[in-house]
Amino acid sequence: MGSRLAVDDLPRSRLVNAEMMRQLHVVYGEWLLKHGCWNFVVDHFKGARMLFLSEGLTHVDLVEMAQEDYNLDMSTESVELTYSLQQMVPDLPPIHVTSDRQLRNLLEITKTHEVRLCV
Repeated sequence: MGSRLAVDDLPRSRLVNAEMMRQLHVVYGEWLLKHGCWNFVVDHFKGARMLFLSEGLTHVDLVEMAQEDYNLDMSTESVELTYSLQQMVPDLPPIHVTSDRQLRNLLEITKTHEVRLCV
């Protein structure tokens, strides 16, 4: 019979690091304003990704992750990271993640809300 790993068996440092990680669903596509409402249209060819973000992650790190995961050619494609929350009014434009401070805000929001990051 195989052994099972319990949380109590993890070194304290690994447990703290695991608690600081945030799961984030990422989709590629574009925002469209139609009839006064913002909607994100997913590029089904490029699909979705799952990222795990740590508290020390920088905006530059997150942009690089998106570039790598979606095989983006930075000489021809720019990366914009955005999201919208369910409780936002429909005519409010998406929120842009453009700095480390905005990324920290996003990480804080993921503690209590399901967030889909849009590239």
